[in-house]
Amino acid sequence: MFCYDHGIPATCHAGEAYGPESIKAAVKDCHVRRIGHGTQLFRGASITSKKNVKGECLSEAERAKYISDVAEWIADNRITLEVCLKSNSQTLPDLRDLSQHPIVHFLEQKLRIVLGTDNRAISRVSVTDEYERAIGLYNHTEKQLKNMTVGGFKSAFYPGSYLQKRNYISKVIEFYDSQMAALKIS
Repeated sequence: MFCYDHGIPATCHAGEAYGPESIKAAVKDCHVRRIGHGTQLFRGASITSKKNVKGECLSEAERAKYISDVAEWIADNRITLEVCLKSNSQTLPDLRDLSQHPIVHFLEQKLRIVLGTDNRAISRVSVTDEYERAIGLYNHTEKQLKNMTVGGFKSAFYPGSYLQKRNYISKVIEFYDSQMAALKIS
């Protein structure tokens, strides 16, 4: 709450070891606009403390509804998920095979995601490496790649005013489009 109360933007790692409950709690309780990882968002089995109105563990249908509600809430509030493919493959045994990574589900749900490194020095990875990894592993459309790139700037903790940030993002989009146009000519 300190950061929120003082207007300091923050990212919270959530949904990496625990499920959708931790993601929702990070946004609700810590008031963050960015979630580091979120890989367990769609894992119903990882819902541990949520109970139904009878005080019982959630049924499969109730788990699916809860996950859908959390994903919808994240999308509607433009909460950004920072996807760190290499780091996830190193720290999460079930994601050693990155074809199992939920990035495709994030995109299907129209969640705002950005590619990041998480720990450049430990994983020896760059953002460029992560884009190359994503392009090599998943059948991202050109629009999805642009949305990820521009989304990173939109969700950045920009030091200026809102209008300055909008102007900066417009320049980013213009530059991105010019670079893509140049690639198509080549």
